[in-house]
Parts: sequence; C-alpha cells; structure tokens
Amino acid sequence: MIKGHEYDASFCNARTIMSPNLVPDSNLNVPEIDEIIHTVDDIAEGGGEMAALATLMYGTDPIQNCLSIGSVKRHGSSSAQCTLENLKPTLQQFPTLWRTLVAASFGHDTTSNFLGPKRNKNALANYLNWRDNIFFSTARDTSLLQMLPCWFPKAVRRLIQLYIQGPLGWQSVSGLPAGETLLYRDFDFIMHNDEHTDINAVFWEETTQKHVQEELYDSSLEETKLGLEHHLHRGRALAAFNHILGVRAQKLKLEGQSGASSHGQRNVHSDVQALLAPLTESEEVVLSS
Repeated sequence: MIKGHEYDASFCNARTIMSPNLVPDSNLNVPEIDEIIHTVDDIAEGGGEMAALATLMYGTDPIQNCLSIGSVKRHGSSSAQCTLENLKPTLQQFPTLWRTLVAASFGHDTTSNFLGPKRNKNALANYLNWRDNIFFSTARDTSLLQMLPCWFPKAVRRLIQLYIQGPLGWQSVSGLPAGETLLYRDFDFIMHNDEHTDINAVFWEETTQKHVQEELYDSSLEETKLGLEHHLHRGRALAAFNHILGVRAQKLKLEGQSGASSHGQRNVHSDVQALLAPLTESEEVVLSS
C-alpha cells in the first residue's frame, strides 16, 4: 500500500472482493466492472457493509461526511459515498457503532444535545433541542415523567406524556433509537429543510395541543352509544361531561322542533334547566357501569 493512497487501495481491494457477488457476468472487463461498482455504497449494497465501512475509514473526509440517506451522487467526483440504509443490515448488530454513526451524521451530541453545531442554523432544531431539555434534569438522569408521584392518575400522566412527546410521539429527542427514527419518520425532511416554512415551533406546539385535546375529547365518538363509556375508561371526565350535554342538547332540539310547531316558541330558561339537570336514571346506569 502506497502512503497517501490508502483509500484508493482499500476501495480497489473491496471492489475486487465484492465483484463476484455484484457482477455475475465474469466476461465483463475492468472498466465495465468499475462502472457497476462505482461507489462505496455499491459495495455495501452487495453485502459488503463491513468492507464499505473499513474503506471509508481511509477516506480523506470524516466518515460522517460520506454518509447520507436515500441515495448517493453516482456521477460525483468522489467514490467515498454510502447510504445509511445499505449499512444498516449488518451494522445494527453492533448498536453502539450504528447509533454513533447515525448520530455523527446528523450532528447529534450523545451527552445532551440532539443537534449540534452542524444544525444550529435551523430554528426548529434549536427549539426542539431546548424543548427536550426542559423536561429532563441537568444531568439527564431523570425526567418529569419519572418524577411524578406514583399516586398520580393515569389520565394525568397520559396528558403530560402526550405534551412531552410532541406530534411524532417521541419519548425523548435525545433518547431516540436514532437509526429507526431518523430513517423512517421523515425526520431528515422535517429537521433539515430550511425552506419548509410550514413546520416551525408554532406548528409543532399547535399540533401537540391538538393531540392533547383529542385525548381529552374525541369528537369522532360523539354520536355513538359507546362514546361515553369510552371516555370514562380513558379517564376523559371532561369529554364524558361534554358527551352527556351533547345528548341532552340533541334531545331538546328534537323536542323543540315538534313543540314549536304546535305550541309556539319554547322557553329558553326551561331548556337550560333541563340541560343542566341532575343525572337521569339511565345516565347513572352508564356512569356506574
């Protein structure tokens, strides 16, 4: 191996070893094989994940700068390109190595911050970084959810959990299983597309608030008989109360339509009293079940 050409030697060696698997036609000449196995990503795609990673170690650029998601630029000037998807099958057997690679590729500081200096220009990234930190202790050895007393109702815990998780359901931004999340939750698009102005801190919080409201009150169950029981089983007291009022209001509306046609305008005061009257026997049966 000639000093200064370690990467070229490693790439050629890996390409030679992997060529029988990637190029079944042994009649192809060297230039044709070189065109088929053009980048390190081609080596990894053919099952040579470890050879691909070892080759990148000899590259002039840091490994994290050679990794990407989705595809590589085959007609680019450098062959030192590889996608995380093609490295994943083998490297996931080594969780620490895999997570470190993915984390380094996205500017993740494993000690605390999810997005390091590499992404500081992204306002959403900075906001989520700050948002995540406020729910954890300084040393990140405990969280708000972990500190809740054991006697806290499950419904309250659920609401707090929803607020902390945000719209994507993350337990913690810094504690994510980085490989799965970054590759399969469109995280790259959300976090790194500065031109996508619709996704910002306000949008994030509005969506989170919507999820919390849906947990408190699911309007899709409004017209079903199982709606009240469902709300009660989920600990949605406000939604259950709203459901009862809705049923009563609908009943008054139907009575009002028939009553107005025969006796004129109904009394608003009596309607309000009927709406807020004590529970009926049928309502008590449902509530006690």
